Amino acid sequence: MQDFDGAIVFQYVIVASRTIAGAILLMAGISKISNHQKFAEAVKNYELLPARLAELVARVLPIIEIVTAVLLLASLLTAWVSLVATFLFLAFTGAVAINLLRGHRDIDCGCFGSKGHGYLTWGMVVRNAFLAGLCFAVYLSSFSKLAPISFAETAATMLLSQVLLALWWLWSFIMKMQRLGEFRTTSDS
Repeated sequence: MQDFDGAIVFQYVIVASRTIAGAILLMAGISKISNHQKFAEAVKNYELLPARLAELVARVLPIIEIVTAVLLLASLLTAWVSLVATFLFLAFTGAVAINLLRGHRDIDCGCFGSKGHGYLTWGMVVRNAFLAGLCFAVYLSSFSKLAPISFAETAATMLLSQVLLALWWLWSFIMKMQRLGEFRTTSDS
């Protein structure tokens, strides 16, 4: 029987964290570019930046997300890129939390280019803070002296991470549809 090797498990967790954060940033960046006008409107609705700066952020943020995602997924410049990802998720966390504290729940979050009309919730704050934590763990791991896992193990871990992320999104979609069904049923009464 083999001994439990926490260092190997840690490496799998880091690969999974890098993959999940990268996939989320990539999908978000692409969605925001494909629906720029709605995303720019969402950024302005947060009322955290002057209008001109909000427009600039709406143009630049998706590019930063995509570049960060590609570098995370390719495991290139991991220390710096994971810090950028940490900052992005912390910024998203702060923007949502500030608006929730202001009582602004009914603005579109802009999370994925404003296609899903994801209104602000404390769940988003928790999710984004968790993702920031994953990215920070990736940053810290870049200083470890552990031997990397094999290419096959890395690929399998990345694939499993994507499957888990897809299942989470499917679950979120089902729950959202269920809530919409309940809302329509109660509003029709």
